[in-house]
This record gives sequence, structure tokens and C-alpha cells, in this order.
Amino acid sequence: MKNCISISTLAICVALLAACNRSKTTTNLEENYTVSTEDEASAKDALNKSKTILYTIPAPVEVASLIKESGAKYDEDLLHNINKVNNYDTNLKMALNLGIYTTDMSFTNIFEQSQKTVDYITSLKHLTERLGIVQLVDEETINKIEAQSSSKDELLNIVSEVYMNANQYLMENNRKNIAAEVMVGGWTEGLYIALNIIKNSEKSNKQLTERVIAQKLALATVLNILETNNPNSYDEDLNYLTSKMQEIKVIFDEVKAEPQGQVVATTDASAHLTTIKANIQSEISPEIMQLLTEKVNQVRKEFTE
Repeated sequence: MKNCISISTLAICVALLAACNRSKTTTNLEENYTVSTEDEASAKDALNKSKTILYTIPAPVEVASLIKESGAKYDEDLLHNINKVNNYDTNLKMALNLGIYTTDMSFTNIFEQSQKTVDYITSLKHLTERLGIVQLVDEETINKIEAQSSSKDELLNIVSEVYMNANQYLMENNRKNIAAEVMVGGWTEGLYIALNIIKNSEKSNKQLTERVIAQKLALATVLNILETNNPNSYDEDLNYLTSKMQEIKVIFDEVKAEPQGQVVATTDASAHLTTIKANIQSEISPEIMQLLTEKVNQVRKEFTE
């Protein structure tokens, strides 16, 4: 029997414990994969795939959704100035800010800022054309967006399409270095927004703080992608980005975020469902959070200058 493995849910359960002046948390990541219980090979494959879950880089739309779900409020001041989109004249700056603007665009859409979302999509079209990424969004779609006749869900689909199409085009046309630069820009912007929402909030945002801590693991993947696409360190742009990510890593190294115990697979024969579970023990202090915020703000400023 042929069996198909698919990720069906992602549940994040957070338990927070106060300890002196430190914020100490334990996070359980649970992934469900639909597999046939008659096929042990499929279950083992699901278990192996789960080991990469902890190091997944969230897409911009997912980042924006997580921020909103944490109870954070919309703050337009945190977003990059869209009027600077034509100021970038190198592939590195255009790629970085394509990632940054895409994350901001996702943020405005999730918070139902329709006009701002329209502005971002229209401007991003010009930026991607300058990078040689053609037919990212067709003219009919652009006209519909500009007429503001799209619903929130339609805009969400368009925002996701912009990100996925850009990445797919770059990968298929042997421009993986540009794809990596877009990824770094988007990841940095998501972390920047989350950190500054926490910084500016009158009340602590435990859920968002937990997502920031989880980015220590995502950063390992970011660095791996940069190194994989620059094996001999010939690409100066990727060398520069690696150095910037290493600066952030130095601070993240002070954050405890380690998988605890084994990744466990449990199968419910009646439901034909295999559940993958893993735990992360994490800990961060207010001092490290402040240092991390300052460093990410500095790196983001360099990217957007």
C-alpha cells in the first residue's frame, strides 16, 4: 500500500516558570503526521523528518500570524519606510529589503491594514523587477489590489504567493545566493519586529518572548544556508551576511534553548495517526534580551540604510 506523510498540525504548548530575575520556560513542540500504521517505514521517516522541525525558519506570513496571536498590537512605526524602496542599487540591498518588505507586508495584512498592504505589494513588484524576478504578480492581480477589491483572505494568499514565487524563481534560476539574502532579510525583520514589540510593551508578552527564544534554533539553519551557498567563501555578500548573523549568534549563545530528551513517535492505530513530540528547555535573562534587541536593531539598520 502506498502511504503519504503530511504535516497536519503544529501545536505549541508553553509553560512559564519565574526564577529570580530570569525568565525560564519549557516548550513542547508537537507535530502530527498522518501515516498508515501498517507501514513502519513511513513512521520512521516521519520521526526522522521531525528532527528538522526545531530548526525551521518561519515564512513571513507565519511570523506575522504568531505576533498577532501573541496579543501584540499593530505598530506601523516598526515597519520599514516603503518610500526607500527605490534607494537600493545593489543586488544585496535589493534582496535584503525584498525579504524585509515581504515580512512587513505580511504584518500589515495580518493586522488588516489593507491600504498599507496594497502599497507594499505594488512597491515590491518594482523591486523584484529590478532584481530580475519577473511575473511575480500579474498585472490583473496588481490592478485588483490597487482597486482594493481584494478580501483579507485573498490578500493573504497574494502575500504568500509573492514570497513563494520569488523563492522558487531564484532557486530554479541558479540564484540561490539571492534567495539566501532574501531569507536573511525576512528573518531579521521578523525578529526585529518581535523584539521591539516586547521592548515597547507595558506588560510582558510571554508567548512572543518564547518565539524569540526559539529563533536561536532557526539561526542555526540561517547560518547553515549561508555556508552551504558559499562553500569556498568566494561570495563577499554572503560573507558579510554570515558575519552579521554570527554577531547575533554570539548573544543567542547566552540563551539556553536545547532539545531535551529524545524525539518520540506515538501511533494511534485506530486514528491512523502518528504523533511526533519533542521538548525544548529554554531560558533567557532581561539583560540578554536587551543585548539581543540592540544587536538586531543595529543589524537591521545596516540592512535598510
